[in-house]
Amino acid sequence: MDKDKLVAVVLKQIDDRVALLTEVLAAGRPDDYASYKKICGEIQGMQTVRLYIVILTKDTEFEDE
Repeated sequence: MDKDKLVAVVLKQIDDRVALLTEVLAAGRPDDYASYKKICGEIQGMQTVRLYIVILTKDTEFEDE
């Protein structure tokens, strides 16, 4: 699998997980405040990782040229 396909697969998995967690929050399903905070923290972490992947991918595109 080439780098672009791998990055696309990982970004899709991150996006899918964030969408699922967002649906859980929107439906009001967290049992308590601790669960709510955990879900919010996971979303924040996933979004941060996603941003790092995008930045690293763009940086390596310029190096390849």
